[in-house]
This record gives sequence, structure tokens and C-alpha cells, in this order.
Amino acid sequence: MKSLRAYFVMSVAMLAACPTAVATTYYLSGTQRHTDFTLRATDRIIATGNLRLECARDARIEGTITGCPGFKIEVVAANELHVRGSIVAGHGVDGDDCLEAGTNGGSVELKGTTFFLYSSTDIRGGRGGDAGPSTPGAAGAGAAGAAVLAPVAGTNGAAGSTCP
Repeated sequence: MKSLRAYFVMSVAMLAACPTAVATTYYLSGTQRHTDFTLRATDRIIATGNLRLECARDARIEGTITGCPGFKIEVVAANELHVRGSIVAGHGVDGDDCLEAGTNGGSVELKGTTFFLYSSTDIRGGRGGDAGPSTPGAAGAGAAGAAVLAPVAGTNGAAGSTCP
């Protein structure tokens, strides 16, 4: 009985020494509403359609948000918006014999009263899809998606600043 108890205590001690964060992938689209939102550094969201994260207060993106081809990603925070991770919209689809023109890349739009963007931050719109082989020149290429920071009105009615 003593050896079983010692084994159990040792196993619990080993678990305590190991990191407990487990990476989670979320597949989301549409409008997601939260009071506060935090995406942990170990987690990621894959936008399977246009995605809008609305936060009544603060949003913290420490993990990764990526979009499937051509979809828009929006993060809206009524107060502070912290981005330490990456938000990258999906690329456009390349043209081919059936689809002569390439499609547009997705865009990223961040809205908040105050922005905190850290050195590890990666925010990019998706590249436009290439023109198909039967489309001469770049006429059929899709447009690149934009990455936009948009201050929204704060509680005093004035737009927030993107600079501290």
C-alpha cells in the first residue's frame, strides 16, 4: 500500500512540474459576442467564413487567428485591444482554366478605443489570387486584402488614439 501511495505522490509532483497549457484550435465564422475575450498564446482560431469578434470591453489576441481563402477577420473592442499574436486573413484563390480571374484576398480590420501592438505582432491581409493561365497579364489577378486599424468613439465621445 505504501508503494502505491508513493507512486501516486510522485506522479502528481511530475504533473505539477509539466506545463498544463494544451493548444486548442477553434473553427469559427459569423459574429461572436463576448464581454472580454482572450485568445491564449497556445490557441488558434481558423476563420472558416467571415469572422467578427465583438467585445463589450477588452480583447486580447496572444495566439493566432488565420482565415480560409478570401474571408474577412474583424476584431472589435469597446475599450482596449491587445495584439501580441498574429491575425492573418486568407489569401485569394488563384485562377485556373475554370476560374479565369483570381479572387480577392481577405482583409483584417481591428477596431478599438486604444490599441496595444507588441513587437511579435503579425497583422496582414491576404494576398490576391493569381490570374488564370488563359487571362493575359495581371488583369485577372485578385486584389490583396487590407489590414486596417480603426479607432472607435470612446466613452467621452472622442475617437481613441492608435498612439500612446
